[in-house]
Amino acid sequence: MFAAEERKRGGVVLYPSPMMGHLVSMVELGKLFVLHGMAVTVVTVYPPYNTGSTAAVIARASAANPSITFRRLPPLCIPCYTFFTSGASGFLHVCSRLPDAHGIIVNTFDALEPRALEAIAAGLCKANRAECFAWLDAQPRHSVVFLCFGSLGLFTAAQLKEMAAGLERSGQRFLWVSWAPQVEVLSHDSVGGFVTHCGWNSVLEAIVAEVPMVGWPLYAEQKMNKVFLTEEMRLAVAMDGYEGELVSAEEVEAKVRWLMESEGGRQLRIRTAAMKGRAAEALREGGSSHSALAKLVGQLKGDVRGR
Repeated sequence: MFAAEERKRGGVVLYPSPMMGHLVSMVELGKLFVLHGMAVTVVTVYPPYNTGSTAAVIARASAANPSITFRRLPPLCIPCYTFFTSGASGFLHVCSRLPDAHGIIVNTFDALEPRALEAIAAGLCKANRAECFAWLDAQPRHSVVFLCFGSLGLFTAAQLKEMAAGLERSGQRFLWVSWAPQVEVLSHDSVGGFVTHCGWNSVLEAIVAEVPMVGWPLYAEQKMNKVFLTEEMRLAVAMDGYEGELVSAEEVEAKVRWLMESEGGRQLRIRTAAMKGRAAEALREGGSSHSALAKLVGQLKGDVRGR
């Protein structure tokens, strides 16, 4: 895995979960190890389930960080077919990895979803993930609400309609995507609020970008993160009704308006700005995060020398 010279100075193998957010975080950790003089290899696998395409992320990270080596473990050489258990409309959101399969089986019939099936057959599933920036550039400062729910965030058709109606009634500019270069979007000057699933990567990225949040947790540890954000850290407000079958359009409208127009929303932004400052302090030389990483690197290098 490592050359002789790299073994002398200490090497770290990082093995992230194949999900997009986990890979991005692991690359950031690898960059920190490199700054401390360690050789880094990131090992990835072909995931057994759809996580969104990571090829572009790996290519960009590899080009920007030549000191980090990326290795993908080979797949088993057996035929692979994908059976998609949801409808064709949902299939459009997760199709970026499906060309790797030998075939596609969709749980629908043509009379039920003719337009979606025609789009799939015509190869209209590709999206330009950078298109949003031209629109963001034309919007006023802090005027846009950004909505993104992670690579596995899915909603029912009824919920999507309620969300769309609530956003329209709010009168706010909004950017709603299934995936985007999130760090860049949150850092854009026109973005003033973030409706998020409370994934931890998204939380940290919003804090560093100084963007206040509305929490709408969906799965895994996100409900716990929402509690910390709203009750302990006070860096977000919750979207009421997320634990039920449907969050109403009225609730979406009310929370988006509150975030962008109210005094409470302004105070939330002030607290987020303060936490951004504390995050910057932690990363500076001698800061808590910088010192903790330096201590870890020292322990890892000590382990290598002791062998």
